[in-house]
Amino acid sequence: MPSMFIAVKNIKPEHQLRAIRVRAVRVYEVPEKRGEGQASKSMEVLFHDEEGDYIHASIIKKDIGKYKDTIKEGKVFEIKNFMASTNYYVYKITEHGFMLKFNYRTQVKEIHSNGFPCKMFRLKSFLALKDPDDVNDKELIDVIRRVIEIYNPVDKIIGGKATKLIDFQIEDNA
Repeated sequence: MPSMFIAVKNIKPEHQLRAIRVRAVRVYEVPEKRGEGQASKSMEVLFHDEEGDYIHASIIKKDIGKYKDTIKEGKVFEIKNFMASTNYYVYKITEHGFMLKFNYRTQVKEIHSNGFPCKMFRLKSFLALKDPDDVNDKELIDVIRRVIEIYNPVDKIIGGKATKLIDFQIEDNA
């Protein structure tokens, strides 16, 4: 009989009855509309497993209350009864082909696992950032550099919505 736990890299939609052990790397809420009140459209979580593979999880508005006080950055969890669906976001949090969708049946239990790796950053070298073949402009990554110049914000229309963009210049410390 296969293990109840599955590695993140092996997650597919048919694995609804399996479970994962993961660490929460980033937890954030997406506001309903920019600049308006406290309402959240969703809660997004970036997890990694013991092998260092990352996966994005999304929790819809009506289920945020169930998980908001449970899922905290840096904590390790056992999660079961999740759904896996195609990673359809334009700007992806991970390269994984699927993402997790939590629902009312999803169970999240914090565990204390000594020795579970702590891979809280997915860093790219400065050289890799300069090489267009090494950078996927649709994937979010972590960068540690020094900001040397910040330009004035610019108002632009993107996808039919008014958006404020800010450019800044970074440099390597080496």
